[in-house]
Amino acid sequence: MRAALDRYTAEFVLWSRNTPARNLVALVYDVRDRDGNLLREHAWLQLGRRSPQHQPPLRPGEIVEFYARRERYRRRKPPPPGVEQEPCIGFRVVGCLYPVDFDREEDVDESTPVMAQTLAPIVVAVAQGASVDPR
Repeated sequence: MRAALDRYTAEFVLWSRNTPARNLVALVYDVRDRDGNLLREHAWLQLGRRSPQHQPPLRPGEIVEFYARRERYRRRKPPPPGVEQEPCIGFRVVGCLYPVDFDREEDVDESTPVMAQTLAPIVVAVAQGASVDPR
């Protein structure tokens, strides 16, 4: 069974392609879940072969939200002695990183599973049209 798609917020830092496959990644700090619980101090969000131009314009320090599935990952190397290791939680992002609109009233009836079911076919169709593997 696939992990549930949920919404997260974080502070955007930078875009990078410094990966073996030259995939687009985004460095974010203070990743929080929908309830505001801190999940990670930082995370590298894998966005595939997309171009930053296909993402909304973001400035360092801007709070963003994104939909993703949580997944475990294996670290390549252990942290240095005396450094506390964060949980091995990664995020498989679906769609884009969006700036948070603090003025928006959240719909009390908004349902993440319903939103995920609505967005998933659209994201897959766009990814396939762009010759990108959506997984």
